[in-house]
Amino acid sequence: MNVDEVVIYASSFSDGLFDTADTAYCVPWKKFRGFEFAASGSTTALSLLFDNLRASASTAATTIPDKITLLIAANKQKEVCKDILAAVWQAARSGEGFVTIGDPSQDGSASISIASNSREATCSEHIARVTITYDTPDAG
Repeated sequence: MNVDEVVIYASSFSDGLFDTADTAYCVPWKKFRGFEFAASGSTTALSLLFDNLRASASTAATTIPDKITLLIAANKQKEVCKDILAAVWQAARSGEGFVTIGDPSQDGSASISIASNSREATCSEHIARVTITYDTPDAG
């Protein structure tokens, strides 16, 4: 399996129900554009940027990327980047093809329990919370 075929999953809900808009995000890794470090100098934030899934051919050039923002342990940006990349490569090598960036519904709270995190809840022990930001492009 190629890494472009790996799918990334993140959610920001805690009740385990898909009953609120824009609280879960699942995207092919080939849409990944890079990591963004907080401009405000935060030591606990890291974002993953993806091609906007709602953009059309006519709006793609002016569309803001989709963003998964992670609340992480202080000064662990490099470790989280490495953990995510390692998880993507492992998912491709194993043929599983699925990586969970963060899923707080696994433990029933809005935060991912770092002390008891599992591979089902997150691919990095340093990730504590997920926020998902979508841009809704104008029709034209």
